[in-house]
Amino acid sequence: MSLTARIGAAVSRNLAAVFIGVAFLAAWEGSTRGFGLPINLIPPPSIVIWSLFVRADLLMSHAWLTFYQTIIGFGLSVVIGIVIGWTISKSRLLYDAFYPVIVVLQVVPKEALAPLLILWFGAGMLSRMLLAFLISFFPIVINTILGVASLEPNMRRYATSLSCNWWQLFIKVEFPWSLGAIFAGMEISVTLAVIGVVVAEIVAGRSGPGYLLLFASSRLDMAFSLAILLVLAIWGGAMFGAVVLLEKKAIRWHL
Repeated sequence: MSLTARIGAAVSRNLAAVFIGVAFLAAWEGSTRGFGLPINLIPPPSIVIWSLFVRADLLMSHAWLTFYQTIIGFGLSVVIGIVIGWTISKSRLLYDAFYPVIVVLQVVPKEALAPLLILWFGAGMLSRMLLAFLISFFPIVINTILGVASLEPNMRRYATSLSCNWWQLFIKVEFPWSLGAIFAGMEISVTLAVIGVVVAEIVAGRSGPGYLLLFASSRLDMAFSLAILLVLAIWGGAMFGAVVLLEKKAIRWHL
């Protein structure tokens, strides 16, 4: 299927959402123009798009930092989270000792750690990637534990009867079985990673969309502020879509 056909199929599947989005933008544009609302506080979508267009170079020069820091932090959380989650799920002692701690740490708002990470590691890339990692890590660990634990006992006994060692059991049985739960955790974490980096930029950044957002809002430049949020929303949606596409390719038997 060609790219155009795929885009057309995606639009047709989400026609209701597209219609609601277009209707919302039209109502927003019409209300701001018709009621004479202050453009500097409530800019219409046309001015937001224009602000994005005229400042695209500035925004992209800052945005690429957030993009690759998000990818690195999220990628590390996936790898380390799967390894730790699988390790905990293999031992009842480790499960009883660490799973309650992980659940409690998951409840802690990671955004509140941004000032501490910046004090400990500086206001550079490291603190941003660490916050993206921490905010993405716990959902993946928890879902990996739950995914491995959901493996049917008969399937585990059958694999053991075939003399599978621990590595073969993980690669051929436990990991494929838990992919659905792992991808569910990844879909939750991938957008949170974007939030983590942007929060760190707002707290003590000198670059990135978070810094630009703080600067623009302080100057009451709402059009550029909304343009920045639009770029971040598109980036988060693109990362979420990439995870969903990877899920469809990896576990076709579940879909």
